[in-house]
Amino acid sequence: MAATGLSGIIEQFIRRIRFRWQIIFLVSVIVYGISFYHHLQFHTEMKIPTRMYRIFDQVFFVVALGLAMGILFYKRKYFTLKYFRKRLEVLHRQHSRSDAKELLRILLRELDKRFNVVWWMGFALVLMGIIQYWLTFVSRNMNIYFIVGLYSILLNYPRQDMLIEIPYLAREAVGEGGENSTLEETRS
Repeated sequence: MAATGLSGIIEQFIRRIRFRWQIIFLVSVIVYGISFYHHLQFHTEMKIPTRMYRIFDQVFFVVALGLAMGILFYKRKYFTLKYFRKRLEVLHRQHSRSDAKELLRILLRELDKRFNVVWWMGFALVLMGIIQYWLTFVSRNMNIYFIVGLYSILLNYPRQDMLIEIPYLAREAVGEGGENSTLEETRS
């Protein structure tokens, strides 16, 4: 069923990307669960010398810290109303004949990619802990990276309230006024 209004387009988009989010979340939990089960069942000892483990640990920590900071900065840059407003204005300049629906669809295609980047970065954090566990059989960092990565994935769950003002911004960008032109006008 095709969405007719701008809010319907947002609802369709949310439904579509939630499925992808669920797959990434589920794979993260399953991969971690298998590794954690292995750790609990086999009580393995460290595979590599302690000196080598420290180097491994530091390298993985720096990469994990980079991923965590990348997620934070990426989200703060691309998932704000300020970004949505500016991007819609740029899209309107590039596609001046487009209406609000078309601008909204173009923006949502871009946001689809941005959501995927954040989710895959969170999954990469989980995967780093898993890889480190299988290389060393030390589970401490696997658990920490799993918690941080899963928290990142959960924090970036595609919620409708995250995108609820975009239809108003799209109408504003093309100059469609009316009683629902922007939330800011109704708040004033």
